[in-house]
Amino acid sequence: NLIIMTRLAILLYLFISTSLLSQNKELELNSKINDVTVFLSGAEIHRTSKVVLNTGVTELKLSELSPSIDAKSIQAKLESNDVIIISVNHKMNYLSEASITPKIKAVTDSLEDMRLKLEIRKSHERVYKEEKSMLLVNKSIKGEQSGVDVEDLMEMADFYRSRLQEIETKLIDINHSKSKIQATINNLNKHLRQLNAKSRKNTSEIFVKVSCKTRISTNLNISYVVKNAGWVPKYDVRSNNTKDPINLTYKADVYQNTGVEWDNVSLTLSTGNPTINNSQPELSQWYLQYYNSYKNQQKKSYAANQQYGNANKIVSQSAGKMPSRMDDEKGFYATSGIEIKEESRSSANFTSVTNSTVNAEFAIALPYSITSDGKANTVEIQKYELPVSYEYFAIPKLDKDAFLLARISGWGEYNLLPADVNVYFEGTSVGTSYLNTETTNDTLDISMGRDNSIIITRKKIKDFN
Repeated sequence: NLIIMTRLAILLYLFISTSLLSQNKELELNSKINDVTVFLSGAEIHRTSKVVLNTGVTELKLSELSPSIDAKSIQAKLESNDVIIISVNHKMNYLSEASITPKIKAVTDSLEDMRLKLEIRKSHERVYKEEKSMLLVNKSIKGEQSGVDVEDLMEMADFYRSRLQEIETKLIDINHSKSKIQATINNLNKHLRQLNAKSRKNTSEIFVKVSCKTRISTNLNISYVVKNAGWVPKYDVRSNNTKDPINLTYKADVYQNTGVEWDNVSLTLSTGNPTINNSQPELSQWYLQYYNSYKNQQKKSYAANQQYGNANKIVSQSAGKMPSRMDDEKGFYATSGIEIKEESRSSANFTSVTNSTVNAEFAIALPYSITSDGKANTVEIQKYELPVSYEYFAIPKLDKDAFLLARISGWGEYNLLPADVNVYFEGTSVGTSYLNTETTNDTLDISMGRDNSIIITRKKIKDFN
């Protein structure tokens, strides 16, 4: 009986352990980025993964994610009502191995090629040096019984001179070639170190713990906001003459350096900015009273100190100049060093605009691939034909040239943002201008350039000096 009871206890223990292990499993998923909504600062990533769940509790793991995820923004959803999400956690992974990207492989292959060429040149150098040593060691041509004939001497001298010159020339060429190959190897090593440093960036992981009553196959949808991404607006304005409407091309420079490639994703550009604090401001009270400089500061009450502290804070805040978004955008243009390439096919024809209460979204139907290198990718958002009137404008005190202004009315319906403008007039580029959409005027002015046919002279009136 004791043996039977012991066996039953062991079986019961094994059954409970197996049951517990089966109810708390970890399942690593392969997910793919489908949609990306890019804000003026930041981006929202949408990932999808197919998952087969067994009965019990399962922890789903998504790895190789961007290290710049905002953990508070993570949302998880399963396309089944039979699954309950217990928890969602985010962790950084500082121990992930470096991935071998196509660029790293190309540089590594080139490095091996150069090293092989260097070894070949070194082997040629050894051969020529051995031949030179052999010639120098065996340069004695004196006969044992009699002297050397003059003709034989001249013939041997010519041979030694000719061959040694060839060998010296070959050795000089080999040394020069070795120096060039070594310089290429040094540059490739430096480039490889930079690529490896980039590929060893930290990654992050998302863990979703779920509970399921029955075995089921479903899709897991994950969304989160990442930093180090955004888009900068810019425009092209073309006008054929002063009678026809102008053509305005709305563009965006989309960039990302999140550590993860966006490969063939559905792209949406939003004028929103999730990084801005959306809490409404509150105006604090100012407390005014007479200040006695002889009064002992130690005897002031705590309330009075608090009042002065609040007042000082308000004064310092109102006196300082807060940086605007416009300054940030100018800073991006000044430091990016972007090389813009015109697209062979415009994406503006495949873009739909959605206006919400607080921002606008431009959904682009064409798939886009954007690498994680911080470089800008130009996307055409919309093309507009705008009715316009023209006026000349001048301030002779500051500039003696006359400027032709294109005045656009009813511009508020086009969701324009402040940005630089490339201006083309009568088929010729006339430079750049700036579109200030933060104006409160109902008419938007775009400078089409200077009209050199108009001469302005300013004479100062001395009567009121």
